[in-house]
Amino acid sequence: MITVVTDNNPTITANNISIKLGDSFDPLNSNNNLVAINPEDGDITTEIVVASTNVDQNRPGVYQVTYSAKDSDGNITFKEIEVIVRTDNAPTLEANNVIIKEGDSFDTMNAGNNLVATDLEDGDLTQDITVISDNVDANTPGNYQVVYQVIDSDGNTVTKNITVIVRTNQAPTINANDVSIKEGEEFDPLSLDIGLTALDLEEGNLIDEIKIVSNNVNNQLIGLYQVIYSVEDYDGNIGYKEITVKVLSDVSLTIEANNISIELGDEFNPLNANNDLISSDQEDGDITSDINVLNNNVDVNTPGIYQVKYSVIDSDDNISYKEIIVTVEPDKSNENNEIIVKNKNIILKEGQKNDASKPKRLKVENQDGQNITKELTLIYNNINLNQNGQYQLFYEDPTTGEQINQDVIVKEAISLDLKSILGIFILSLSGFLLIRKKE
Repeated sequence: MITVVTDNNPTITANNISIKLGDSFDPLNSNNNLVAINPEDGDITTEIVVASTNVDQNRPGVYQVTYSAKDSDGNITFKEIEVIVRTDNAPTLEANNVIIKEGDSFDTMNAGNNLVATDLEDGDLTQDITVISDNVDANTPGNYQVVYQVIDSDGNTVTKNITVIVRTNQAPTINANDVSIKEGEEFDPLSLDIGLTALDLEEGNLIDEIKIVSNNVNNQLIGLYQVIYSVEDYDGNIGYKEITVKVLSDVSLTIEANNISIELGDEFNPLNANNDLISSDQEDGDITSDINVLNNNVDVNTPGIYQVKYSVIDSDDNISYKEIIVTVEPDKSNENNEIIVKNKNIILKEGQKNDASKPKRLKVENQDGQNITKELTLIYNNINLNQNGQYQLFYEDPTTGEQINQDVIVKEAISLDLKSILGIFILSLSGFLLIRKKE
């Protein structure tokens, strides 16, 4: 019997393998499914030998191992595999925090936050990223967290925590007060003196972000003007505020009122005393109804000289005062106490000294013709010798209680220099000599 033997080479099969840095490595016992078969000899795995290897398990890299096997016919075959020595480093996972608006859709894996994972051996692992925690509520403003995880082929695990901020759609608010300035007064629309603030629910103080949209203020012209402010937050929401700037005149208002006399015991209302009390203002018009009584010492049951002081404030905060004299006349029913007054106005020069307690150009006689001027008592004196104008003196007869008033006129003093005085003297002397010559 003749046996025909094939001359086929054996076959070797083996898988590429990966080991971690520092692991022990036996190329013939590395669990890489190493097998050798021959049609005649069958399984000849035990005949496999390592023809070559350059594996250094203490250095990361890609290495080669070459196996060989010989059958009973002397046929030899070879097989080369790769051995990858991996590091023990974990992969890297990167992702940015995210800001969205209330009501926006949110996809953790597609949030535009540069989500990426890489590994030294495995390369790009972004597709292997998973979300292990997510508490985001896109319909409720607040801060939330998302936790990502990735595992490389070595089983190394890494996580990444990001914050997701859900912002409101509310615009920031600007606060500022309306302003009143006097004509010609400087106005700074960004001054904190007008209560200017800007606040945002998420970003807080935005005072430095305020812009002036429009400002038509003319501080040289009386009138009403507007300033419009704006501020924009991080979300692009814009808030506005408009204030009114009122430019007021610098002209003070006036109060007019006359001095009055009333009978002893009469009723007296300083705001309704028939003394032509009136006040008007350039912008506000008639503001008589705004007049207030600052002081009133009138005693209607005691004869005497009293004062009432009024004040009024216009819408520009200008204030004016007026003081009047109220004379409560004594009871004149006793004719036996009649006195006779011979009265002339006094004219004083501005700055001239005057003792008002001693009546001048005034003569008072009682019913018997006796001069009682020196017995009079000064009870009121409003003379200002440093200001020209018309003033009054009031005296009282201590016997009858009757009061006498006297007008005093203060006129501006005429100042003459030395040359003027000398000229007057020469003219006077010339006139005197001319008269003597005629005589």
